[in-house]
Amino acid sequence: MTQETAESKLLKARIRLLLTQPFFGNLVLYLEPVERKGMAMPTMATDGDHLFYDPDFVMNLPTEHLIGVMVHEILMQLTQEFSELYWMRLLQHSRMNPTLN
Repeated sequence: MTQETAESKLLKARIRLLLTQPFFGNLVLYLEPVERKGMAMPTMATDGDHLFYDPDFVMNLPTEHLIGVMVHEILMQLTQEFSELYWMRLLQHSRMNPTLN
């Protein structure tokens, strides 16, 4: 029997997320998994294009928790995107209407 790797465990969790929660599962497929040891916080992180993960962290989590962490990373990215969009629109509006005080 082959021993499971962090990469294969992450792949299984991504597939399970896609099947059980298609919205988040679809979004996580846009993130390319990148194994990264020695991160400041040895867990998971995203820059919007990659899903960085510490292999020890992945291996020590139950699959359900791993799915939860991936959803957390997606939500962090989504809220950041919407926040930036909100502030850009607010800035544009204040530039177009300088009397708005």
